[in-house]
Amino acid sequence: MEDDLMTAGDVAALLKVPKSWVFRASSEGRIPKIVISRRCVRFKRSDVEAMLKLKYKPARHDESVHP
Repeated sequence: MEDDLMTAGDVAALLKVPKSWVFRASSEGRIPKIVISRRCVRFKRSDVEAMLKLKYKPARHDESVHP
């Protein structure tokens, strides 16, 4: 397979979030998942990276706060 498969732990480490967030986001459809069995779920790295690109918003620089 060309696309790396990741565990929930891998995704959590990449995003620096708890694994519980990864499972919740995947159950809500925010991160596509591959269900191998009832207790085995994997995520495609390209799907995770695509989700990040869609959600990315550059920080706004407010001149009044940081002169």
